Amino acid sequence: MIEQPSPEGARGYLRALGWTPKVERQDVSSHFELWSRGSREVLIPTSPSGPDLQRRWDELVSDLAGLTLRDASAIRDDLTHAAEDVFEVRVPGGSTAVSTDAARIILIEAREMFVV
Repeated sequence: MIEQPSPEGARGYLRALGWTPKVERQDVSSHFELWSRGSREVLIPTSPSGPDLQRRWDELVSDLAGLTLRDASAIRDDLTHAAEDVFEVRVPGGSTAVSTDAARIILIEAREMFVV
């Protein structure tokens, strides 16, 4: 069985890529969260008992794979493990998204700055 992403992981992943949550209608907000970046919108399934849960996760993964031009399995892995390896930092130029590889380099460089 494929490990299911979590709403928390999806939120962290989307936030790190510059997506923001939108206010959603009350009738669906108990099952989904609407997020946007520019004119693009995606839904995060938030209720384990929500309608078509697996289908909604598959749609989110597929949408993000198409938008990022990455493999769907890599996106699903990112969403599943986002809490473990995606974080937000402030970098020059106002961007708040940094890849895990870039973050690793930042941490190594920061550690070397403080070693006396």
